[in-house]
Amino acid sequence: MTPAGKLIAALVAVSQTGTYHAIALIAGVAILAMSGHASAADCSGAAQNIVINAPAVINVPANAPVGTLLTSLITVPATNFYTCTPVSGQSNVTGVAFEAAGLTKAGFTVSPGGTLPVLTVFNTSVPGIGIAIAVRPSNGNCGAGPYVDLGGTTATAAIPSPWVGSTCGSTGTATNGGQAQVVLVKTMAGAVAVGTISGVLFQAASVIQQSGKDVVQTGAGAPGLITFSISPVSDVPPSCTTPNVVVPMTTYSVSAFKGVGSTTPPVSFNLAINNCSAGLTSIVYQFSAPGGIANAAAGVIALTTDSTAKQIGLQVTDGNGVPLKYDGTTYSVTGVTSSPGSYVVPLKAAYFQIGSPIVAGNANANLVFSMTYQ
Repeated sequence: MTPAGKLIAALVAVSQTGTYHAIALIAGVAILAMSGHASAADCSGAAQNIVINAPAVINVPANAPVGTLLTSLITVPATNFYTCTPVSGQSNVTGVAFEAAGLTKAGFTVSPGGTLPVLTVFNTSVPGIGIAIAVRPSNGNCGAGPYVDLGGTTATAAIPSPWVGSTCGSTGTATNGGQAQVVLVKTMAGAVAVGTISGVLFQAASVIQQSGKDVVQTGAGAPGLITFSISPVSDVPPSCTTPNVVVPMTTYSVSAFKGVGSTTPPVSFNLAINNCSAGLTSIVYQFSAPGGIANAAAGVIALTTDSTAKQIGLQVTDGNGVPLKYDGTTYSVTGVTSSPGSYVVPLKAAYFQIGSPIVAGNANANLVFSMTYQ
């Protein structure tokens, strides 16, 4: 072990001849030599789990770039974890360290802003959604230090990797704890997987000094670990609801038409886009005519095959009277915000004479409205 250990062995051999006093003396020297390996502080604290209260639902736009912050910063309040008391009047150098719990790194960093440093992004259980974590140890008389990146280098280089944290020296009892801030981050291009994030993300442990080195206390006999778990967060694809619309066109006589290209008075109606989820940045839509197109330039669609009227079609325009296109042309909803909301698309419809002679009868038409939201 040490030269002192060898001296003890030699004197034990001598003790067989009666030098018991020498044994006691050297044993005392050996105890003094070993005392440097003992802990300078006695720390205690019960294990506990701290819940990070995250939004229950998030929407991840498919067109959002990698690195987009999907939530605001979520703050975990400062909490005391451990009480550390000096042993035999020695210097009380103690602290707190944090470590990711089974998380893998996504391979890039983000800058949340404010007083936070650049943060490592970790993968979560939902592909395409990551999390960045900043931790802030609070140690005894030194108080709370700055936030540090959980995936970066430690605030005190002596703390063994992958733990990050800091220590503080004091002569009296020290109360150590910490807090954290987290933010969810998009980690892949395009649409992300649908799923729920939950469970333990990282943990904290007590730190003491032994032989001048910082030691993270884990395992049997150590103060309890502090785990940090996130409340369930579900990724729900952005969505809106669009009820079917029936437009009553009333009844007209054949004499209401004055020749090819003439129309009946337009009937105004709205397409409702309801209950759009939060996080949308755009809504685009287009129209198609399953029964065919009677006059593309005028935005006229053909009547259904069960209609008995002849030589008329249905013209559909926007709210300003501009004919719709049915060739894949897309239109954008105005005023879309990232907050939940509902929108209206104003339209007009009128019967349109496409030929002669007109034959009276029922006149129905179908128009299909489809949306893409991001």
